[in-house]
Amino acid sequence: MRSLFFFGFPIPMHEHEPADDARLDANADAEPGADRPLNRRERGVVLARIQALMEFWGITIDDLLQDTPAPEPVLIPDLPPKYRHPTTGETWDGQGAQPDWLRRALLKEGMRVEELRQAALAPPPPPLVEPAADDASPAADDTPPAGH
Repeated sequence: MRSLFFFGFPIPMHEHEPADDARLDANADAEPGADRPLNRRERGVVLARIQALMEFWGITIDDLLQDTPAPEPVLIPDLPPKYRHPTTGETWDGQGAQPDWLRRALLKEGMRVEELRQAALAPPPPPLVEPAADDASPAADDTPPAGH
């Protein structure tokens, strides 16, 4: 028995005709019903596949008629940093796409991966603090203006 995969899920195929494969492959990129409505035979094939999927996953008509609860959000725990820029303190946990700061550090600043790993093991550097802005304006200086 062959299986067809629909959004990554197997669809058991009991009665499968090779002609259906050619039609499905030819229309793989097209939206369903975009070119023409299904004829009686095609509709029967689609309904049979839907029924097979429902049987496979144990879904009933009542399940389809019920309100679908919103999926619970998946909480991804924060991972400790695996890489840290020793100067800027920027971090990356090694998950997902490589951040721009890491590329710059490796390619343009000449750092090595091991340096960034070692920096992640050390305590983070203190945050960069901007000097406090004085309330004194240039006009309040004791220096006389130029030309006087």
